[in-house]
Amino acid sequence: MADEKKKGFLDKAIDALTDRDEKAAAAAEAQKKLLAEQAKKEQVARDALKTKVDAEKAAAAKVAADAKAAVDKKAAEIAASAAAGKSAAESAAAKIAANQAAVAEKASILKTHTITPNETLSGLALHFYGHATPEYWNLIIQANKAELGEDVKNYKPGKTIKIPKLPDSMKK
Repeated sequence: MADEKKKGFLDKAIDALTDRDEKAAAAAEAQKKLLAEQAKKEQVARDALKTKVDAEKAAAAKVAADAKAAVDKKAAEIAASAAAGKSAAESAAAKIAANQAAVAEKASILKTHTITPNETLSGLALHFYGHATPEYWNLIIQANKAELGEDVKNYKPGKTIKIPKLPDSMKK
């Protein structure tokens, strides 16, 4: 009976050890499954995070592209405005120059005179300047080139011409 007890005890020990090995193997298998599931969950989380990062990058790229387009559009508007402003400034400068020329011309005109029949340029020079020499009547011709042209015989009765002031060098 002692052998039986002993055998029973050994059987029990063997059973316990076998049980323990099976339980350890089952626990190891369970832990392996748990680690695999955890790894799978972590991969899903990494994939989700990567997707989110990619979406945020795409959104940031779109915002950057929209901002660049807005800046380019504004730059084009400013350039067009500057060109229009330059054109307006050039136009204003041309008007100012024309006005200054007109003022200068008026300042250099002694009088306007309508030519009557039998008047000559030398007679006009004598009347307005006190001299009938060519340098004086040529002054009248030069001041009226637009009206008379190059032909000095083109002055006719009824035409209105300008009688310029004498330059200081011709005053005596």
